[in-house]
Amino acid sequence: MPRYIMSSKDHIIIFLTYVIYTASNLAGSTPYEASIVMGLTAMIFLLNSFRMSFGVYHIATLQFCIFCLASIFWARNYYMAMVKGYTIFQNIVLMTVLYSYYNKLKTIDPLLKVYMWTGYTVLAYCIILYGPARALGLGGFGRLGSTFANINSVGMLVANTIIIHFFFHLFRKKTASILMVIPAILLVTSTQSRKALVALILGVTMLYILKNSKNIKTNLLPILRILIIIVAVVAILVVASQLEIFSGLTNRMNGMIAAYTGEGKADYSSSIRAAMRELGWQQFRETPYLGIGMGNARLLVVEHFSGDSYLHCNYAELAANGGIIGLASYYGIFVYLLWKTFKYIKVETSCFIVITIMITRLINEWGMVSYYSKTTYFLLMVFFIHLEICKKRHPEIK
Repeated sequence: MPRYIMSSKDHIIIFLTYVIYTASNLAGSTPYEASIVMGLTAMIFLLNSFRMSFGVYHIATLQFCIFCLASIFWARNYYMAMVKGYTIFQNIVLMTVLYSYYNKLKTIDPLLKVYMWTGYTVLAYCIILYGPARALGLGGFGRLGSTFANINSVGMLVANTIIIHFFFHLFRKKTASILMVIPAILLVTSTQSRKALVALILGVTMLYILKNSKNIKTNLLPILRILIIIVAVVAILVVASQLEIFSGLTNRMNGMIAAYTGEGKADYSSSIRAAMRELGWQQFRETPYLGIGMGNARLLVVEHFSGDSYLHCNYAELAANGGIIGLASYYGIFVYLLWKTFKYIKVETSCFIVITIMITRLINEWGMVSYYSKTTYFLLMVFFIHLEICKKRHPEIK
């Protein structure tokens, strides 16, 4: 991996990026978050000499933003569609300032480390806020509440932090002590986030498999290692499911599995989310092309469940809100990224973490709504910058 000698200004910008992303996660539910993010973004813009760069990232995200804003013309409630489009536009503007700096680097490692250290900062904050015993699930206190942020989002952030840390441990060798993942794993269990657990298990397993599959055609040892990894993961899950510390998460996973298979008793959360997903798909069948307007799926929940909520499934949410065109507009971005990134997988180890995060996120979007979140546009920025770096290093690959 080519080395990039950073100046003091570079270190300041990276630190400010870390503060922005950390503030978004810690203060996202407060009125101060927007001011903090805006002020720090302006500082980065100044330090980067007011430089503005644009690329495929902007074409991909702006076309989706334009679709969201255009949906005000057929939306049941035009204001809801306008808010979603405006939120996405704000995220793109913020990421453009960051993109304009980071696309000149020769590696995405600084951006990955920003995400990783944000996750560990949130972990430390949880330990301080809830106390070590409760935050790490050592006292049988039950699931953590959504005190400063949605607890599922906290779980996903920390799960991805662990995945990124494992990537640096496996492929970069030099990083912070891998023992730091132990309290992070315990926090994931305390959040009892099923999405976070799926992302953690799948992500770490994928990295190990990718690490050991490089010479699989000429050496049988990688196959043996992969089999050992799979058996070890299954064994760990079986043992962990019997421990009291993981009982809450185990019960929630069992309830989710029951909701899908119809065998056993599904918990209330899984049942109501399944009903919400079906509501979205039913609306999709009625308005298959353009949907009922971005953000308007909440009206369906109000009508059928007497509550105000999204559908807890990005696929059903987009299908109901934007129809097949909305789905294609958003998920076409990921199809393009995966298609392009796979071309470089034999020559760039960084492709492993990009593909791993993308696939785990696409799977988890069955249980969350993320098409307008800052994290989504931050990660998309990382993925597109990664592609640009690959293209510069390997112009022979088309």
